[in-house]
Amino acid sequence: MKVLKSIWRWLNGNKTIITGSIWGFFQLTFAQKHIPPDTLEVLRWGAGILTMASGYHHFSKGYFTTKVGNQGQIMDYPLKDPKLKVSK
Repeated sequence: MKVLKSIWRWLNGNKTIITGSIWGFFQLTFAQKHIPPDTLEVLRWGAGILTMASGYHHFSKGYFTTKVGNQGQIMDYPLKDPKLKVSK
């Protein structure tokens, strides 16, 4: 279990991209031609579950909100902010 936690920490921040890419690979015609259908179905399910788990991990940490990573960027009325330039 300690090894799995170490791997999970190493992948932190990239889990959704990596697992989504693996799941996408299994959707390609190349994979469908070279992997037996039963095995491919199991691999698709496994990659899909890992992708969903990593997406939920991002969601639970708040990465899909402005509260994490974008602190100080919430403005009541952005056009009144002197730092912003309005293009015409």
